[in-house]
Amino acid sequence: MKLEELLSGTSLADKATFSAPWEARAFAMALKMSESGLFTWDEFRAHLIEEIGHADKVRAHGWVEPGDGYYTYFLRALEKLLLEKGLVDSAALEAAMREISNADHDEH
Repeated sequence: MKLEELLSGTSLADKATFSAPWEARAFAMALKMSESGLFTWDEFRAHLIEEIGHADKVRAHGWVEPGDGYYTYFLRALEKLLLEKGLVDSAALEAAMREISNADHDEH
C-alpha cells in the first residue's frame, strides 16, 4: 500500500513531514490500525512511552543507541503492541520489516 493511500483522509495527508519514508509509513499504519479499532491510541502511546523510557535509561548509563530516534522507538512500540495483541507473529513481523527496509533502500 502506498503512503498516500495510508495517509488519505487524515489531517496529516498534506502537511506531515518525516525524515524517511519508513517513518511516515509507520505513523500512518499505527494511525489506521488505531482508527480501525485494533488498539486504542492510548494503548499505543503507553508502549511508546515505555520505549522512550528504556532509551532514556540506556543513554543515562552512557550506552548510546546509534541512529535511534523518535520513530525508531515509535516502530518498536508498534511492533510490541501488535505482538502483544496477537495481530502478528514474530516471523511475519520480521518479514514485513525486511520488506519495508528493502523498499526504503529501493527508493533512494
